[in-house]
Amino acid sequence: MSQSSSSEEDRNRHWDMLWNARLGVRYHMHQQASYGRLGKFITAFTLLMSSAAFVKVLESETLPDYWAKWLICVAALLQVVELVLDTKSKAVMHATLRQRYLQLELTLSGRDYILESEEMSFKEIQKNIEVDEPPIHESLMDKCHNDLVTINSDNISRDKVQLSIWKRFIARMLS
Repeated sequence: MSQSSSSEEDRNRHWDMLWNARLGVRYHMHQQASYGRLGKFITAFTLLMSSAAFVKVLESETLPDYWAKWLICVAALLQVVELVLDTKSKAVMHATLRQRYLQLELTLSGRDYILESEEMSFKEIQKNIEVDEPPIHESLMDKCHNDLVTINSDNISRDKVQLSIWKRFIARMLS
C-alpha cells in the first residue's frame, strides 16, 4: 500500500486514537474541576470555621467554650483532609494530563488516517500519558464515554454504556 492511499482500517485506526484522546481530555477536565471545587470548599469551610472559632474566643471572658472548641476541631480535621487529599496538586496533575491529551488530539485532528507503520509512534505517545495517570474512576469514564457518544454517534442508544443510579451519582460527584 502506498503512503498516499488509505484503507478503511487506517481510518478506523485514526478514529480509535482520536476517540481515546478526546475521552482523555474530557475525563481529566472533569477530574480537574472536581479537585478544584473540593479544594475551594475545604478552604472556604476551614476559613469559616476558624473565623467563627476566633469570634467565639474573643467573645468569651473565660476559656473558649464548647462551640469554639468544636469549630477549631472541625477546621483542623478539614486541614488534615486537605493535606491527605492534596486537592490542589491533583487538580494541576489532571490539568497537565488534559493538556497532553489535547496535544495528541491536535496532532490527530490534522489527519484523516493513520497508517499501520505510523501507529506505534502514536500509541507510544498515548502510553506515555497513561503511565502518568492515577487509577481511573470507571463511573466517570463511562459518563465521559456517553458524552462523546452523544456528540459523535448516529446510533446513540446502542453505543452508550448503561449506568446504574449509583454509578451516575458517583460520576456526578466526580465531575
